[in-house]
This record gives sequence, structure tokens and C-alpha cells, in this order.
Amino acid sequence: MDARTLFWWRWLLVAALATGLFGLSMVLLPETLQAFFNLLIFGTTWQPPEFGAAAGGYIGFVYGVLGAVLAGWALTIVLALFGPFRRGDKEGWLLIALPLALWFVVDTTWSLTTGYWQNAALNCVFALAYAVPLAATWKRFATPRA
Repeated sequence: MDARTLFWWRWLLVAALATGLFGLSMVLLPETLQAFFNLLIFGTTWQPPEFGAAAGGYIGFVYGVLGAVLAGWALTIVLALFGPFRRGDKEGWLLIALPLALWFVVDTTWSLTTGYWQNAALNCVFALAYAVPLAATWKRFATPRA
């Protein structure tokens, strides 16, 4: 792996590890992350009182499930980085880029359709962490190896 690709590989590794830590924090620090998302969506760190205890409990459960999915997705990215991506196989690049693109389109469209533009904005920041190094390495993976 040349120095330029190694730089972008390390960037992707840091992004994946940060994604995994964020996901785990949704499970291990649910109150903190719920306060963050409440601030993002409602402009306050607390849930609207009309949600009630049952809805609040369910929201906490859903955040935990989402965190577990993020942690699993991050592990998959790390495995792709240490395997086919590092070997220079096009599949390694695709294993990261295609799920990311699918997530971004579906989640961002859903967020905008349902009126949660704040989540769509957060998606853009999150996606950039991956899109920049993926765009920078595309040519290396798109060119057939000899």
C-alpha cells in the first residue's frame, strides 16, 4: 500500500472506530446520547413530557438497538479495511462504499420526508468522514491490477 493510500486507510480506520464507539456509547451511556438527540431534534436535552414513561423507555430501547447496529457495522468496516481493502481488492472498497451509500440515501430521505432535517444534517457530517477517503482512493480501486 503506497503512502497516500495508507493515509486514507488510516482515516477510514479512525472513522470506523469512532462510529463503533458512538454506537457503543448509545448502549453504555443512553442518557447522554438521548440528551444529545433530544437537543438535536427538540432543542432541549429532555424529552417532551407528553411522550410519557412508556414512550421514553421505548425510545431508549430503540437507541440501544441502533447503537448495537452501528457497532456491528463499524466492525464490518474494520474487517473490510484489514482484509480486502488493504490488499487493494476492489471488493474491499465496495464493502465500505455501497452500504454507506445505501444507508445515506435511505436514512437521509426518510429523515427529510418525516420532517427531521436535523438528522439529515447529522448524516451529512457522518457520511463525509467516509466519503472523503473513499473518493480519494476510488481511482486506485477502479483501475484493474496487473
